[in-house]
Amino acid sequence: MNLVRKCKKCNNWIYMIEKELGDPVKCPQCGEEHHISKTLSDKIVLTRI
Repeated sequence: MNLVRKCKKCNNWIYMIEKELGDPVKCPQCGEEHHISKTLSDKIVLTRI
């Protein structure tokens, strides 16, 4: 999955390249940890990579 989403804490874009559902993803800017859930994956913006 080549996806991107915004961090809730600092609004930085987080690239979730080759991540699966349930994998933890850390924001490179503030260190906030996010998990890719089913509902989140439905709302994620697809990127042009």
